[in-house]
Amino acid sequence: VCMTPHRVRPARLSDCGELEGIQVRTSLMWPDYRRRLLDDPSWSQPPLEAIRTGRVLVVETDEEAAGFAVLGRRGDGDAEIERLFLCPGHWGSQALDVLISAVAERAAAEGAWSVWVASSRAGAPFY
Repeated sequence: VCMTPHRVRPARLSDCGELEGIQVRTSLMWPDYRRRLLDDPSWSQPPLEAIRTGRVLVVETDEEAAGFAVLGRRGDGDAEIERLFLCPGHWGSQALDVLISAVAERAAAEGAWSVWVASSRAGAPFY
């Protein structure tokens, strides 16, 4: 488990390869996502438009990106985490807490009252 301090920053287009790697490594850990990834490898491609518009936040250590979240907007004005992936090597570290806190701060700054997460039942314990 990584104990290095984490920080959050907006994703850059130059992060695409690293973000795709994070999504693949994380997806392979969960049977539902593994099946989805194997059925459609393009599913792991980073959301380019969300990166361009600053909707993707990356949590990182000094050594590497540990994970990322894609912040979306719901029709009711609340925010929604559309994607959330954390490298298995960072599970149990503070990375997820730091990332979720940054997403919540960003959503509140944009006027959202709540942040929703859509997840399969298999992923629920992760949150």
